[in-house]
Amino acid sequence: MQCTCICVSCKAKKIKQIHSLENLIVLRMKIIIDTCILYEDFRLTKTKMRELCEIAKMTGDTVLLPKVVIEETKNKYYEKLIAARNKISKDLSDVKRLTDSIHTTTFDSDYVEKEFTSYLLAFEAQILKLEIKSIPVPDISHEILMMKAILKKKPFSESGNGYRDALIWESIKNFYIDLKSSSDLPIVFITSNPTDFCEKGSIHPDLQSELKELDLAIDKVIFINSIEDFINRFYRDKLEILDLKMKFIEGSTETDSLKIEIEKDVFKFLEFRSFDIEELPLPQEYENPTVSSIYEDYEYTFKEFKKLSDSEIIISLTIEVTCELDVFIFKSDYLVMDEDTAPTIWDSDISLTIDKDTYEIISNDIDLVN
Repeated sequence: MQCTCICVSCKAKKIKQIHSLENLIVLRMKIIIDTCILYEDFRLTKTKMRELCEIAKMTGDTVLLPKVVIEETKNKYYEKLIAARNKISKDLSDVKRLTDSIHTTTFDSDYVEKEFTSYLLAFEAQILKLEIKSIPVPDISHEILMMKAILKKKPFSESGNGYRDALIWESIKNFYIDLKSSSDLPIVFITSNPTDFCEKGSIHPDLQSELKELDLAIDKVIFINSIEDFINRFYRDKLEILDLKMKFIEGSTETDSLKIEIEKDVFKFLEFRSFDIEELPLPQEYENPTVSSIYEDYEYTFKEFKKLSDSEIIISLTIEVTCELDVFIFKSDYLVMDEDTAPTIWDSDISLTIDKDTYEIISNDIDLVN
């Protein structure tokens, strides 16, 4: 069956801070980013990442990626390429069986390897361009990590999973030790999986104990859920606000052209996209929601304009889009559904960077938010 809606997803639940952030803003911060933050920005080119790094340059803060995160991001990108290729191969095989005709695609193994090589070069170049620093792989024995996993010490889970998170935490600790005599604190760790490291809104007791053993202050390590949350808390007033709202509301040749480009980006983002149920605020009965069509009834709400540089402007806006979603619902579930589980409508937020003179889009972020 189909339902009409605007595609969104829920943001990770925000964790509470147990100390005053206001007292830390004047200090130079070390901003460490987790792998999960990069899954929607493999190339480090989207607006929020660029805004974070550009403001960090102005304030003297430092954005860092642990070497573990860098390598895992590359590997995840490669895995997604392989998965996409395998899906195309499966679909082409289905077509062949149905039509008894052979259909081919250029998206083969050679293309994947060529694309991945190109990606690696672009990824490393962007790290240099944004002036992102790296944290070396921690020098820790497998025996120590093995015992932490056996004892289910955080960031290991009850099932013993968490080797990657453990390496990232060791990277943070080692980096902290090197900074111990420096005033360039706090360390801010941006991760959308805070439960891997926190409990009830604060650093997990296991990790607190490790910091105490090293004589490291617990309140100097801050966990933030997203780059957007970090910018709102620390960098909200760092960029000049521009008074351009009426120009975009009233419309002009340049702004109309920009809206067309935005619509192209939204269409590209949504076209035939399948979502996990966790990404959309839909009832659990709605399985495998997939966009089947997008209506041309976009409605814009321009919220904020900020000057990123002499040649770039950041625009924050909400765009309302009507889509049809194909979903699967078991008959038994459908028969007992009430009006609370009926299809509804949501908005989605967009941040984009445009050229100050031409209004051409340089980068964008499309968030599926409730």
